[in-house]
Amino acid sequence: MLSLPKLLVLLAVGGLVFGILALAGRGRRKSPRPVGKARKREAEKAPPGVEDLTECPVCGVYASGACERPDCPRNPRAAA
Repeated sequence: MLSLPKLLVLLAVGGLVFGILALAGRGRRKSPRPVGKARKREAEKAPPGVEDLTECPVCGVYASGACERPDCPRNPRAAA
């Protein structure tokens, strides 16, 4: 059966574990997260090698340039 001293010891152990975990978590965050305009600037930067995809009006495939169809209006080989 639980008695008052056992409950107090259980609460003390729980508080000790919580305190240790809170102290250990403080060291992880070396630099604060960017806020406001700095965060917006980071979000606007595209990672290298990322291109916007547009839909081909002929076949509906999304591609960065021309699709592989010979009748694609954006295909430079089709214009020649």
